[in-house]
Amino acid sequence: MLSCTQPTPTAILGWIAKAAGQSWFPSQHAATTGTDRDALDEPLTQLRIAGLVRIATWVRGIGQGYALTPEGEEALATGLGIPTNGQSPEPLKSDPVLAIPDDPMVLTDEQSASELPIDPRPPVVVPTLLIANVLWFFVGLVAAIRVGHSFWTYLLSGNSSISHRLGSVGGEDLLRGEWWRLLASCFVHGSGIHLLVNLFALAMVGPLAELLWGRRRLLAIYVLSGLAGSCLAMAVHPQHAVVGASGAIWGVLMSLVVWFVVFRAELPSDVVMDAARRLTVAIGVNVGLSFLPGISWEAHLGGGVVGLVAAGLLNAMRFGDHNRQRIALGLLFALPVMSIGGLMVVMGRGENWTVYRGQIAQEKAVKAASKSFDEDIRPILNQLNPEAVSPVQWATGIQLLRPRSRRNASIVGDMQAKLTEMKSQANRAVELLSSPPVGVESLDQHRAQAREFAEARALSFGLMLEMLATEPIPDSTAWTKWGNANRSANALWEQIRQK
Repeated sequence: MLSCTQPTPTAILGWIAKAAGQSWFPSQHAATTGTDRDALDEPLTQLRIAGLVRIATWVRGIGQGYALTPEGEEALATGLGIPTNGQSPEPLKSDPVLAIPDDPMVLTDEQSASELPIDPRPPVVVPTLLIANVLWFFVGLVAAIRVGHSFWTYLLSGNSSISHRLGSVGGEDLLRGEWWRLLASCFVHGSGIHLLVNLFALAMVGPLAELLWGRRRLLAIYVLSGLAGSCLAMAVHPQHAVVGASGAIWGVLMSLVVWFVVFRAELPSDVVMDAARRLTVAIGVNVGLSFLPGISWEAHLGGGVVGLVAAGLLNAMRFGDHNRQRIALGLLFALPVMSIGGLMVVMGRGENWTVYRGQIAQEKAVKAASKSFDEDIRPILNQLNPEAVSPVQWATGIQLLRPRSRRNASIVGDMQAKLTEMKSQANRAVELLSSPPVGVESLDQHRAQAREFAEARALSFGLMLEMLATEPIPDSTAWTKWGNANRSANALWEQIRQK
């Protein structure tokens, strides 16, 4: 049974005093005495407003712990200055007025910063982010298996095509206007190992950051840092695909640095030293990892810098006056605009992007040339191969062994029509292969050999048509010229057929 009687401030002062130097936890007291936990809030608020108690600590699963202030000890000894239920007495003159806002992470101008602002609620944002990353990787795994990839291959090394479908970002994506990938890529991972490393890092620093910053502030830091990391990585290396949450995690890590720097004076020296050692080791390890092959140090740097700035602005919004809060809020909203705007400037003027645009243009030209060769030219060349033209050449040769007056007119007419059509096809291939080089040596060389083949074949057809048009049997000179052109075409066909 819970007691329905609301404890008085005097009673609570006595309970805190009985803790004998230890923190007094309302939740523990309510559990052991059967008191309604909510009934303790009003008298505690009155005691804090009067400056008689202070928050001494916070323990996960238990909540805030309280201790008497020197004024509270004096009030308990003298019985003076203790508020009564339903009253809000004047605070002691030696104390500032402490106003308790509804949001435990929002401090008013009058609230003392010595009461470390934390959000004692269980973490929600970090577990949600962890689950989202795992689920999205699982979606990619299922997609990879459905298209025939091995489970273990995808787990160990991933698949660039699947990663792109899930949201990875590269320079060509931005040139197509797919800006959403800058943020979506923060939830895509290149392999199971990549995923585990980032999940471990987020699980290590995320819950503490959510406790210190609160849910909404942590989410803002994570999103802004992830976006900035992707922007910087794309600005420097547009030719590389960017995936992973490391930029966002670096922002969260740097936000912890800001928090401990701001509140170091309110913490015991041993806590500050321990936090400094841990953060130094964590940052040092991550800096080392940033320079490993395949790791984007630009994403880490961009995420860390914006995480640092965002944390400073969030603190200004909590503790600053009205004008400072408005300025900080405006700058916070400006961070993603500046990140994307800076990337757009680099895309338009940066040397790396100028080179990259040239590479993209060349790749498109190569693809277009290859597609044209396969779809438009190769079918023509196949009609001019030795096996395809030999029957016409043999039939024509037999007719050329007689004078024109003794040749079969019907066969000669048919052969002339076929030779004329094949010569037209060869000339068409020469025309298609006369476009400027695309800049890829192997492809340009292949196209040049194909053009030589088509020219040689067109020449051989022309020579045979000339012999058909003459009255006498062709002499050895005419046959030699035709034979040389035909052999040259056949030799070139063997070269281009093997490529």
